Amino acid sequence: MRPLWSKSSEHELLSWVNSAIGRSWRDLCEENGRLTSSTWHRPGAPKVANFDTDFSNGLALACLIAHHVPFIVKESLSELILDPHEPQDRFHNCIQIVKALALIHVDFQLTPDDIYNTSDVYVLLLLTRLYQCLPGYAVKSSLAFEGNLQALVQQDLTLTNPTNQKLVYRCFVIGDEGHLFGFVEPSHRGKSKTPRRTRTKQISLAGNCPFTLHLCYKVQSLRRVQAHLMLIAEKGTNAMGSAMVFELTGEPCSLQTDETFHFNTTCYRPQLKLLSIRNRLRCEGVFAVRLVESPRKPITDSASTGLGSSLSSLRGFTCKTAEVRFRGDSEEDVDVVFHPFGPGVYAAKLIFSNQSHGDFVIDIRGSSELPLPDQEQRITCPIGLNHRVELLVTLENVEKMHTLEWLARYLLSRPELERISMSRLLLASEMSKILALHNSETASTNGGGLADRIHFRVECNSAFVKVPPVIEVPLKERAHERPMEHFNVPLTISCDTPGSHHVDVLLIAPDDLRRIQLECVASVEATTPSTVYSMKAHEESRQLNGQFSNDCTTFVTDDWSKLAHTQSPTNQTDLECLLGGRIDIKCRVGRCVHTGGTDKSHVVTLLLPKNTLPRRQVYRVETDVPARVLSFPGDHTEVVTQPNRRGEYKLAVSLARSGTFHGMLVFSLVDHELTEHRPKHRLHYELNIRIKSAPPIGTLEVVCPCLEVKEIVLPLKYPDLRTGERLQVMLDGPDLSGPDVVEVDTDQCEYIAQYRPTRLGTSEASLTFYNRFTSEFWIRLILTALPPLPITVAPVSCELGRAIVDTVKVENPTAQQYQLNAEITNPDVYSIESFFMQGEEKEYHVTDNGISLLPLATLRLNVAFQPQEYGEELNAGEIILRCTEFRELRVVLRGEGLLPSPTREVTVKSDVEGTKRFSIPFANPFPYTIEVTHYVTAKKCKDALLERHLEAFEVVGKKSQLLQAKQTTNLPCAFTPSHMQIYEVVFNVGVRKLSPTDGAPWKQHEIVWSYPVKGIAVMRGFQEPSPRTLLKEHVYPCEEPTPNRPARIEGEARSSTSFRLCLNLAGYLDNRERCGEEGSFTWSFSVQTSGDDLLDAAALVNVSVKLRRESCTVDPMTGVANLAFIGTFEPPRSFEIMATLSVTSVIGGEWQFPVFLQARRTELVESKITFFSDNLHKPIHRNLLLDSGEPTSAKFRVIFVKPGASAFSLAHTSGVLPPQGAGYFTLQITYALKNYGRVTKTKIVVQTPRKEWIYDLIGEAWPCNQIC
Repeated sequence: MRPLWSKSSEHELLSWVNSAIGRSWRDLCEENGRLTSSTWHRPGAPKVANFDTDFSNGLALACLIAHHVPFIVKESLSELILDPHEPQDRFHNCIQIVKALALIHVDFQLTPDDIYNTSDVYVLLLLTRLYQCLPGYAVKSSLAFEGNLQALVQQDLTLTNPTNQKLVYRCFVIGDEGHLFGFVEPSHRGKSKTPRRTRTKQISLAGNCPFTLHLCYKVQSLRRVQAHLMLIAEKGTNAMGSAMVFELTGEPCSLQTDETFHFNTTCYRPQLKLLSIRNRLRCEGVFAVRLVESPRKPITDSASTGLGSSLSSLRGFTCKTAEVRFRGDSEEDVDVVFHPFGPGVYAAKLIFSNQSHGDFVIDIRGSSELPLPDQEQRITCPIGLNHRVELLVTLENVEKMHTLEWLARYLLSRPELERISMSRLLLASEMSKILALHNSETASTNGGGLADRIHFRVECNSAFVKVPPVIEVPLKERAHERPMEHFNVPLTISCDTPGSHHVDVLLIAPDDLRRIQLECVASVEATTPSTVYSMKAHEESRQLNGQFSNDCTTFVTDDWSKLAHTQSPTNQTDLECLLGGRIDIKCRVGRCVHTGGTDKSHVVTLLLPKNTLPRRQVYRVETDVPARVLSFPGDHTEVVTQPNRRGEYKLAVSLARSGTFHGMLVFSLVDHELTEHRPKHRLHYELNIRIKSAPPIGTLEVVCPCLEVKEIVLPLKYPDLRTGERLQVMLDGPDLSGPDVVEVDTDQCEYIAQYRPTRLGTSEASLTFYNRFTSEFWIRLILTALPPLPITVAPVSCELGRAIVDTVKVENPTAQQYQLNAEITNPDVYSIESFFMQGEEKEYHVTDNGISLLPLATLRLNVAFQPQEYGEELNAGEIILRCTEFRELRVVLRGEGLLPSPTREVTVKSDVEGTKRFSIPFANPFPYTIEVTHYVTAKKCKDALLERHLEAFEVVGKKSQLLQAKQTTNLPCAFTPSHMQIYEVVFNVGVRKLSPTDGAPWKQHEIVWSYPVKGIAVMRGFQEPSPRTLLKEHVYPCEEPTPNRPARIEGEARSSTSFRLCLNLAGYLDNRERCGEEGSFTWSFSVQTSGDDLLDAAALVNVSVKLRRESCTVDPMTGVANLAFIGTFEPPRSFEIMATLSVTSVIGGEWQFPVFLQARRTELVESKITFFSDNLHKPIHRNLLLDSGEPTSAKFRVIFVKPGASAFSLAHTSGVLPPQGAGYFTLQITYALKNYGRVTKTKIVVQTPRKEWIYDLIGEAWPCNQIC
């Protein structure tokens, strides 16, 4: 076995393989997806230095194939084992290599065993064959197919045979979607019927003749499809051509649908439909359903209405069905909900996808109108005068919240619904994210978004009502106050025509549309010109002072003469409105002594004023109190009052539920002798009903630590209820959540609530249950919150003197945000590096403000662990997170200190026979004083070289010293090489205790830290002068001889210049017999100075200078090697760089040669830019479009290089150019004509760190005949 190459051709093959490994290893790792979980680093790339064992695991060949045929990686190189340690792993990789080469039809007999049990000769033959054929697999060109869905698209590919012989090729397509492409026979091309497709094809290319290959693509999917067409020469023919590869891409150009479904509703009114979908592909299978919606087209109303359209960033369609199974030509139902949040026309598409059969599309259209009025108010205003009105509107859009709650119950699972139902603001925020159009979050959510104010645009459809164009509503009244609940909308009404007028007022904000309907009654009698009329939406009525406020069963109304008058809400002049008083009803569920009838209701008798007329009076009874609370016995809606008597009317208050209710009771007098039945007067009563709860049926104590969730399970039995009946549930108490409805199953049910305590202490809560067939009952809960339970973190281990970072997770299941202050009990071992919220990428450092634990989130602390003792003792600690709500949360940490392993290698360079001093830092990790001893030992090497390695290194100063606890010191050492080679030793630091009682007991007497050290001998090399140079220096002596001057490599930018370097490698060589071999020397360039800050000097040197060794001779007497290089200098731009050429021998000696690189500016120009002017000093502008010419952006500068620049000026002389293909930077050039008859010429140079462009600028005047 030869460890290294021996010929130049073998060296070229190994360099070719290593280059492919460096370029394709990362892509191969990403495709296989096998990352080392312990370090989060991909395995190291394989290194190839021989032709046998380095190829036995198959990784080097895999990188070689992946580099030249990258599209084959997904097909056959995606199941490799990147760190094969076992024999079966290596053999598995060999099988994948054979499959890959067979897939691309490489003409070479190969089996997995040939690679696993390989020989250098066999690998050399295989690499030689791959070196010849793999470059031919580069993609020559691309062919794109575009067409309608489910259509067959055809394209032609023209091939040319440049030889005189006939070539035979076999054509086939590879790729995951390769079955969609095929070949069409010429006889079938262009016919109306579907042509016959074939997967493979054999073609013959006549000599010096073109050939047309007919290809087709079946458009089955909406996504972009990619495959590769391969043409491989057939074996056994007289002439074999090289392989040809073409990239094939297919994508649909339009979406055609055969059926459209329509929806029609108003804003905030969801509409659910079951759409019967028939499979257009007429095949059986499971299809994934996906809904794609386009932005809404708003509806603009006519000018007569004056109504605008609302804006919305929420989508209008939702499809809950994830997949559908079609059976042939059958129809399947798909449920789609249309939930518009604004008026307009909505459009969406249902896409049904199957990996085998393809896709088909269904259109959905929806039309939405303005929402129903939030309020309907009546306003009386004077004629001919300005009447000011203020509308008090709730900040929360109730209709929108109802829609979001309905969608949450429809879309979300029970645990997710319970989580977001804890807060209406949280529910609105989460549902807005789910329903966001194109994944864009809404700007506002019911007035409860993240912004501090909302801007409403106000529109009205009436000319006599003036509204402000915009209303700015702050979400809070002042800083640190509770959120606002209402806001005012000022209106000015100026009506000249008596009568009733209906007006619509629209309030428009992003994702928020309100519609308020007003009935403006203009009357001559209303003479108040400037009044403020407040109308409060969804607000309880104001209480009045009545005659009776006690708990009574009979209410007697005063006589007509003692009743107060109120203003009539209509324009009837003969209507008299009187206030009868206030009726207060107080009772308790299940304990009422005034019950009557069979429904156990509280009965109140109301006596009306005495009828003083000689005929009877008939009153019509109306109320706005819900019927479930207040009812009229016998459903009597009229009461008759006889002459000289009081009318009597009974009210029944239901005692099934507790609560407080307010409303109005109205008695309207009806004259039956008139045909119009117009009421003569109305009698108003204000009702205040308060029903207390019955005693609880039981008391339950619940104990739970903070930051935990406790489930409360209540088994209930209802023998009187049928299966399927529902119980309504009301939860009253802090940190308590649960569903508001529970269903009865076989006369019993189980209710589950959750208790999430947010602060320490004891509180009371209640669970109230109600059903229409049963009375209300409730359970008292005593909730006790304890301090949080300690969090115990899994033990971690780390080597002494090093540190690792572990993540500690703290969950917050509550809706409360906490501000935590961290305290560490063992700060010498543990520290908090940073923290972040799970799901977020941004990390935060701990400051004096503490750590924020957000609601319903998981906090992750990055805790650093640096052990201070060997073993587990002295390495334990705690993190105490303190806050005002639950006092403290303890995080228990445990760690183990391990013995140190060898550290990273230290490299030091020194001149031969010179001394280089260096030091190795060492820190005492222990909390007590230790004794440190440092010494040098040799690595494994030949016995003859062992002494030389040890003699090159010397410990300077004391070899033993005492270090205090946590103290850091530098241990000095000196390196003195005597030969041109690499010296490798180990610098050891031994640590011992001063007393056995210090710290924890050790298993051994001494702990040793090892630092591998590599010393490199360096010598300043000399350039070997040529005979012509020697003759010139002999005739014309110079001050400095040629060998001491830097070598000069000169040439013109953007051109190629050949040069030759002769170097003298003085020094001692131990293996002189190998100096002439190909791999005995390596070389590299390093930049010293460039003199230009814009230059990327290192990249320019690597790109510009290409060296190849020409010869190497060794003086047999002195052992001095004369090394000759030939190379090319191809600079992409002009520069002057002082560099160092380092030549390293096979045993490690390094020679350094100064090299001066100079690239002169070229005379080639990119283009000529001509300016014509007909007026002196009138500027003429031209734009020059520039990009970096590279995949990344680059800085640039522009300079003038010739006279005449005073007539030209630049808008920018520096900046940043965009990447190639990502746009252009516009450089504006201005020319000002200064005299006629003279042509002004100059040049500008545009320079980037790695490129350079030159442009000619020519300025001249128009000819005289054109000026005249």
